[in-house]
Amino acid sequence: MRNRRFFVLDPKSFRVLGRRSRRRRQALLLNVTTVARELNLSPHEFEKFESGRLSLTPSQLTSLSQILRTTENELTQGLVASQ
Repeated sequence: MRNRRFFVLDPKSFRVLGRRSRRRRQALLLNVTTVARELNLSPHEFEKFESGRLSLTPSQLTSLSQILRTTENELTQGLVASQ
């Protein structure tokens, strides 16, 4: 097994992650409520993360990544199937 290293992100990193997740979420046409519900957060807390004022736990960051990746795959498969 590979050795996984966990590191602490500084506030600037969370601003960058929040902006990237907001752009990705908007590109996939997902609303805040849907994503926040999957992460067990309130929509207000998720908006605070997207603005860089709240940090997520490593497990929440992993879940967010999976949500955005899975949704992209589902959309791509749907577009391919409809053509």
